[in-house]
Amino acid sequence: MTPDETTSPRDDVAGSTAAETAEASADGAVEAGSPAITADQRILDIDALRGLAHPLRIQLLEILGSLGPHTASGLAALTGESSGATSYHLRQLERHGFIQELPDKGTARERWWGSKPGGFAMPAASLAESSPANREAVSLVSRGFVQAQHRHLLAHLDRSTSDAAGSWFEASTVTTVNLRVTEDDLVEISAELNDAAQRIVDRYRDGKDRPGTRPIQMNLNAFPLSLPEETS
Repeated sequence: MTPDETTSPRDDVAGSTAAETAEASADGAVEAGSPAITADQRILDIDALRGLAHPLRIQLLEILGSLGPHTASGLAALTGESSGATSYHLRQLERHGFIQELPDKGTARERWWGSKPGGFAMPAASLAESSPANREAVSLVSRGFVQAQHRHLLAHLDRSTSDAAGSWFEASTVTTVNLRVTEDDLVEISAELNDAAQRIVDRYRDGKDRPGTRPIQMNLNAFPLSLPEETS
């Protein structure tokens, strides 16, 4: 195996996982550029994209997607914001179709919120690039989810040195592969990764109903690296 084709099959070799964030999960997001848009995924229009393009809304949606349903007060405790702020932004996320109230879990005093199944896809590039405001919204949303992925990964690696790591850490994987391919090759690789991710999602979509489960995150990325002449 050459230095250009390296893989770290276990977490004891640091690397980055491969995703829309894209964040791809039963309740996650699929970023622009992914060829895998399934029937239950929603393609965002510009109005919805702008409705999501707020740092706290991205954070709330990411938490609901990765950790499951929460109340406004529970989200306030996780984010350090006031419950008034989280309540307002939850209502905006509901208005734009990203989350839904869960009346079966709620009470007269507290409303529970959960992300909508199926995830979403970013707008087509032609629409996203149609104005500076749209480009800024796409960048904010994309970066917000990638930053959340990065935080989760770093927290996972930090836990590897604690007594809490245990068998869950041993069962996980963080892998990096470096290759030289053509643009057509990359299209094919991306399609294969997305197909594999969708098969896994379909297999484990109802995992929350089985005992012994906990949330995991699987990220799949395949992208061209910046060349020195492109960054100089």
